[in-house]
Amino acid sequence: MAEPRKRKGFGQLRPFFVQLPLLPRPQPLSQPPTPFPAPPKASASPPTTESNVNPARVQWREASEVGVFKGACQVAHDKLGVAWSLNLSPRKIQDLMIVAANGNDPRRSLYQEIDRQCGRILGYTPPYAFGFDLDDNDRLHLHGAAVLRAETGEHRKLFHKALATAGGKISGKSGSTQVHSKCLYDGYGWGRYSSKTAPRVRKLLAVDRVTFVNHALKQMTRMAWEAALPPKKTRAKRKHIL
Repeated sequence: MAEPRKRKGFGQLRPFFVQLPLLPRPQPLSQPPTPFPAPPKASASPPTTESNVNPARVQWREASEVGVFKGACQVAHDKLGVAWSLNLSPRKIQDLMIVAANGNDPRRSLYQEIDRQCGRILGYTPPYAFGFDLDDNDRLHLHGAAVLRAETGEHRKLFHKALATAGGKISGKSGSTQVHSKCLYDGYGWGRYSSKTAPRVRKLLAVDRVTFVNHALKQMTRMAWEAALPPKKTRAKRKHIL
């Protein structure tokens, strides 16, 4: 008579392992506030390295206004900066239109006010850049980038307050979404999106320049810009035979 099969105890079971697939790590996206249309999704993001500051490899003196702005957004990304968007109040838009109609630079009055409010509320002026943008109704607003000294939510709120004050505070429900910011991802792409309506803005305001990079961020951008250039070729000295 055959002996009954013995059941294996836990000590006799062979261990086994199941390999789980690795999930892709989520990436933060820079998106404009709710009233603004979302930027189109690209199939693949360009590399976020310092070489992307100057992808065309042109000399700094030959750089275009919008090219410098895109490079500045990439440098802000490299410095762990934030992307921000600002709705301007109707009164502020009217004031900027009057400034432009009088032949003056609307960027100047705006960045002077941003500097003033950042100094008063933050205690310093961060390296930052902005570009004028238009929605489908030709409403003027701003997109920009900044490098803040602290990454806390409280510090970000102070920065929002400074921007909202400079842009003319909007009351009511729209005021809650007047300023929006997120961690900057794909800085060059954000700069490209922020300046996409530059020709329309130039025509509307009858001005040549519609983006701005402050001195601190422009210095950082120039260093990264020139570092991305290929090394200069040195000519070999010719030997003179006597």
